[in-house]
Amino acid sequence: MQSIITLTLALLASTIAALPAGTSSASTTVQITNDFSGRSANIAIPLTNTKQALSTLLRGTALDNNNNAFPATSFFLQANFGGVQCDLFLDAGVTVSITERKTFAAFAPTGSPKDLSSAQIACFLF
Repeated sequence: MQSIITLTLALLASTIAALPAGTSSASTTVQITNDFSGRSANIAIPLTNTKQALSTLLRGTALDNNNNAFPATSFFLQANFGGVQCDLFLDAGVTVSITERKTFAAFAPTGSPKDLSSAQIACFLF
């Protein structure tokens, strides 16, 4: 009888340890892409609904062309995006949003990438 209880407790403990971690995380991963050049960058965005300057987040990535310009055409949620919305704030008051239901958005034509040096991004759980 004691061996059955021991085996049951061991099985229960290993089952609990093997459960996947919760999906709530402190950040999500967004990929910003320049479809004209084929370059892209993955950036982690905290889920705090705080605007982050893309010029800071993209510095040193494949989209950084070393003259303070960050040309891109689209962005999409790449990882940990359950219940997440990200808003990309472009100049002239234009906001482009992506969510777990609409994970991709283009904001410039392929042949004419938009400079994101003054753009901001914010992500949050909804």
